[in-house]
Amino acid sequence: MYDIIQTPFSGIKTLRLSESDTFRPCSTGTDLEEMQLHTEMERYENRTLSKLRDMGIAAIASAAHIEQTKAKENAITEAVERVSLASWWTYRRQPVYILTTSESKQLLENVGIDTPRDFSFSIGLAPSSSSEKTVAYSILSNTASYPFAVLGGGCDTDEYVAIEKAAVESVQSWVGSVWMSEHREPIYWDVHELLNRANSISTKPCITTSRLLDKIDIDCNKDEFAYCAIATSSLITSIRSYELAKLDRQPGEYPMVFTEHNF
Repeated sequence: MYDIIQTPFSGIKTLRLSESDTFRPCSTGTDLEEMQLHTEMERYENRTLSKLRDMGIAAIASAAHIEQTKAKENAITEAVERVSLASWWTYRRQPVYILTTSESKQLLENVGIDTPRDFSFSIGLAPSSSSEKTVAYSILSNTASYPFAVLGGGCDTDEYVAIEKAAVESVQSWVGSVWMSEHREPIYWDVHELLNRANSISTKPCITTSRLLDKIDIDCNKDEFAYCAIATSSLITSIRSYELAKLDRQPGEYPMVFTEHNF
């Protein structure tokens, strides 16, 4: 029922639903029981998302949970993460903060990531589209092997939790890219842009003037044993990065990057 994939990091594994014809639903971490639950919740999400796609509706974010309030809260958190990172990417915003080498090392040790010599993490905080939530990014790179560089994101009211999520998601992005290249078709990240950002040391405080929650709608329905919350917006026509970025565009900002920040 599940495939367990060993990541390049000994303490971290990815659990994938074996019956799926693509990489997702899946979950990455150290706790297999928790990962299994997360994967099942993602299965519920996918069913709802599939129905929406058939109706021509693009979902910004989705989340499933046995509690309705948690499903809605998680969908909002996911929407904040995706819009914030899309804006950071598209408008080439500078990060708010970049973790030092020692801070990154300590963080990775705390989440069970023992970094092989060939891999490198660049972790920081991106400008958030919500004053209540922190958004983090993690660029995982290894220029000697495909996919060379990938991005992971995390969002939470707790800054440290957001950073942990981003680091783990970047590992999942790496594993997912390798899996897709072996079983479906390669994913082509904008490696040049990712490495430029990983090597940058510039930071800049940023306070958003947008009211993201006024621009999205949250719909929540019961699906079997779980509630599934979906975030949509009538202000955008797709969920491509430059479209998502429109929801948090600040005065004087114009698109500078037209590739996708996530897959």
